[in-house]
Amino acid sequence: MFRILGALLCVVFMTCLASCSSDSGDMNPAVPAGKTGVAQENARQLWGLWEFTANPDAATLDAVPMRNGSMHLNALLFLEPPALVYLTLESVQFNGNIIEADIGLQHPFLGLTKFTGFDVCGSLITGGSITGFTDTELIMAGDGDTRLLNADGYTRWWNPAEFPVNTGTMFSYIDGLLGAPDSIADYNSTLNGYKYFADGLGPDDTLDTVVLANRGLFTAGQKNVRHYSIEMGAGGLVFNYAVDANWAFPTGEHPYEAPGDFGPGANRVEAWRVNITEIENTLGYDGDFGGGHLLMEVDVYDWFDADFNTVSAESLSEIDQVTTGTPVSTGDGYATYELDLSGDDLTQDGNIDLLITVASDVTGYQGLLPGKTVSAYFIHETNVADLLPGDCPTGIHSEFFGEGEFMPSGNYNIPPHDAAILTSGLYTKEFLICGNGFAGSGVAGFDISTLGPSEPHGFIGLIGVGAPSSMDVSVNYDNIFIVMPYPVDNYDEIDVYRTDGTPVQTIYSPHGGAVVALDVTPTEELWFIELVGNTHYLHHATAIAEWTWNIIDADSQTILTDLVTVPHVFDLIYEPATDRVFVYHADLNGSITGYDASGTGPPAELTAISKTQIWSAEGPLNYIAETAYNTGADIELDLVDGTLSNCRITIFANFTTGGTSIKKFDADLNTLNTAALTGGPFSTFAIAVEPLLNMRRLVFLPLTDFDDDYYLYSPPTNW
Repeated sequence: MFRILGALLCVVFMTCLASCSSDSGDMNPAVPAGKTGVAQENARQLWGLWEFTANPDAATLDAVPMRNGSMHLNALLFLEPPALVYLTLESVQFNGNIIEADIGLQHPFLGLTKFTGFDVCGSLITGGSITGFTDTELIMAGDGDTRLLNADGYTRWWNPAEFPVNTGTMFSYIDGLLGAPDSIADYNSTLNGYKYFADGLGPDDTLDTVVLANRGLFTAGQKNVRHYSIEMGAGGLVFNYAVDANWAFPTGEHPYEAPGDFGPGANRVEAWRVNITEIENTLGYDGDFGGGHLLMEVDVYDWFDADFNTVSAESLSEIDQVTTGTPVSTGDGYATYELDLSGDDLTQDGNIDLLITVASDVTGYQGLLPGKTVSAYFIHETNVADLLPGDCPTGIHSEFFGEGEFMPSGNYNIPPHDAAILTSGLYTKEFLICGNGFAGSGVAGFDISTLGPSEPHGFIGLIGVGAPSSMDVSVNYDNIFIVMPYPVDNYDEIDVYRTDGTPVQTIYSPHGGAVVALDVTPTEELWFIELVGNTHYLHHATAIAEWTWNIIDADSQTILTDLVTVPHVFDLIYEPATDRVFVYHADLNGSITGYDASGTGPPAELTAISKTQIWSAEGPLNYIAETAYNTGADIELDLVDGTLSNCRITIFANFTTGGTSIKKFDADLNTLNTAALTGGPFSTFAIAVEPLLNMRRLVFLPLTDFDDDYYLYSPPTNW
């Protein structure tokens, strides 16, 4: 498509002289070559250009039509003079540096249906200070600049920074004798905000009220009014106002009907509206680090071929541009595109602006900007959470990659009941270490570094010990250790091994009871729970050498208050940011108790943050309960985000009613969100994290058919 000013001006002028403002008879203006039948090209017209001058003291806003000699800048001669006959200020109010104005436009040709306009927009042309977009030629007005605060969209059309200036033709931006020359005003913005004018669209109406069947028409002789909120910049009380419109010769014969007799070329080639829905927003910034993501759907309204656009979004708050050219669905007059933006590089919290670019499949701006794609631009405001240590966004999202395979050997006659994932910068692979079986059937490690969910992953062999009741994996430089209780006698030992099966240390439970849960912390400490009869003891051991531990004052360890009918626990974690231990109980609907691990004395129960019946809304838990261990639920801590580590205390559970869910807590055990999982039921899960790679994956091991499968999920950063 191309847009034409001069040809239309001549046609309008000659037609009006011949018709004396009548649409009667068989008058039909000459149709340029290529315009027969359905219009194949559209005519972009500058209906008028005015200079506005604000006087806050007098509370006035004056508009002067800009003219240069005998040549009117306006595409339609009859928009001026005199001023404000066809452009009217319906109301003006000054609120500090904000001007609230209702601006009216009246089509000058009453009864001349053939001159019906489409997609009419009134743009503020100003200076700008916002740069740094992916398209380095884009400049917008921002804080401190004169700008339109309630824009329906943004456009490059007719800005003097890019379009030809003072060439003496109608295809250029021409300084007017009555207006400030561009060389003085320095209107350098290449994107300027506009309000959209159409029949039936009231001063304050949003674009969703436009009747799609009318195609944004502006009927000949009709007056339409739109409300403008204009912020006056420092030292800037002058701005230009341009009226941009679209038109094409109608088809058929007189009398013409609008919009039916106007082909696709009568409308703008770019999108005229977007509707944005935030599916999930977990964006956050804590003063040092950013994270999370924004998943959103963009409904692109384009009068024709809405699914032939390319949509992108970016923010100068360090959200890199994401682009898609493939819609996920279509509807009446629109196509829906999905964008997933990462917050990993965010530099601020609070409200931020996203620039949404909808690029058409047309280039050149009618030959005025060769090679540049004709695009529509919109601003979407979103929020970035202010993350202080201990805070987190509430969103939760799990993308199911599918089912993977490992190939263990040995007699796996019970499901794996604990697992951990080993990642290290010194290793090119990841290993899933899981405790399976019973009475010596073993602990196995499996290479899961391949991302393909359906590919077999190499079995790396047994660790050489029997099945544990609980286990953990930690990395210290190039040493990788597996810590687990040995399943003989009363399960009263914790054995530390290298991955090659080399023993490092044996720790005996202080009271000779079974070790039913343990956690090795990033600070090289060991926490574990010993079960003696129906009493649980919480023990703490500190490192005395490289990965060897000494139990601290075993006789004064905390006795856990049983909040459960069945006196067992699923697992425990130590959370270093707040120095707390969290115990996940295996009662009917699950519960979690927090303990204050700071100081040198026995950890005290934090009753204010204890959670009971956390799965009551989903139904009773479905798990396998044995004397020394439980399976069918688990608790893990996600440490991928450094200072945000305490934001993600994660648990899962299976339910007797069917299904599996995952739940996320903050460090005060506030429930942040819950999501259902595909697959299951599961016996245990592990989180693979690599802070340097900003990577996170969750691997779930099945409760049934556990001889060769696992399930892989991938949540985004700061989930």
